[in-house]
Amino acid sequence: MADEERMDGEVVEESGFAEGGQTESSALSSGPEAPSQVKGSVKIADEVIGTIAGEILRTFKGVRGTNVGLIGGLKFGKRPFAEGVRVEVEEGGSPSVKVDLFVNVKYGLRIPDVAWELQESVKKGLEELTGYRVSEVNVFVQGLFFKEEELKPSTAYEARESGGEPPRSDSDA
Repeated sequence: MADEERMDGEVVEESGFAEGGQTESSALSSGPEAPSQVKGSVKIADEVIGTIAGEILRTFKGVRGTNVGLIGGLKFGKRPFAEGVRVEVEEGGSPSVKVDLFVNVKYGLRIPDVAWELQESVKKGLEELTGYRVSEVNVFVQGLFFKEEELKPSTAYEARESGGEPPRSDSDA
């Protein structure tokens, strides 16, 4: 694609940037006849931020979220939204997020390395998906677990839905 001259005489370079470093679309809207920009704000609910952090934690290998506990869940300004996750959003010019993660780590893994990788994953994921700055990701290692366990259906309905046999009681025998 060669350099193009638009109707208003401004040259748009091949890179898609107009002279002065603006993208073509921003250069188009920056003229004197440009419509006013939409005013307002976007606020992402704490529940959404907690859910995102919980999903990152849930899919992180070698770590399981734990219950934040009754007292931990009652701390002012922080509420648990997913197992092992508590978030606090500080509003202001640019919102920032503090995240507390309560986890068990698989035995045999180096805990500081796992915690650091988890912090980085949660920080990166939240910043990418929300645009908010993540100021803190605190990891509280509550315990260890020794092997990955598959979740087993706990009711007859869940067993039927998964194609397995319903659990039997002693009176069925």
